[in-house]
Amino acid sequence: MTTIHYFILINLIGGIFVIGSYILGFNSELEDKLALWGGITGKTRQLFTISMLLSATGYLTFLFYMIFKGGLDNNDNPTFIGLNIFLILSVLFLLSASIWMPATVKFLETSTNYWWLIAVIVLWITAISLMTMLITLLYTNNLEHNISLNLATIGIGYITFHCLVLDAIIWVFKFPK
Repeated sequence: MTTIHYFILINLIGGIFVIGSYILGFNSELEDKLALWGGITGKTRQLFTISMLLSATGYLTFLFYMIFKGGLDNNDNPTFIGLNIFLILSVLFLLSASIWMPATVKFLETSTNYWWLIAVIVLWITAISLMTMLITLLYTNNLEHNISLNLATIGIGYITFHCLVLDAIIWVFKFPK
């Protein structure tokens, strides 16, 4: 299998895990599902919702570039274990993103600080892995900047903003503990 095949497989399986974690979270025994919003209310909640949709679109734009426009071919930047850095970062991003919902539900059900700590840590792992993808994309691509690369950079940049600022900082700060 090629790097592109592994990248597609990681994102398909990881995407299923992330979406599955949200489905399980919304179908959990948690009495107050709105508690998952923490202290995010009113217009701010609407902005978060719109931002979630923009973030998903941004990541899909990034995926399109990486898979169909040669982004992985142009960024063949192996790590110390010989794998493309985007494979490792995608695994970290998707795995941590799939843990957030179950950890938050468990915290809300049990009030156990252990689950809160896990929820916060995985939000930061998600944000840092995305930030590292953005930085890697910016610094390892030696090709002329074209519209696909620019859109991919904006896309991964936006989801990075959402996960870092809105989720790991604002949501964590506003969440009633």
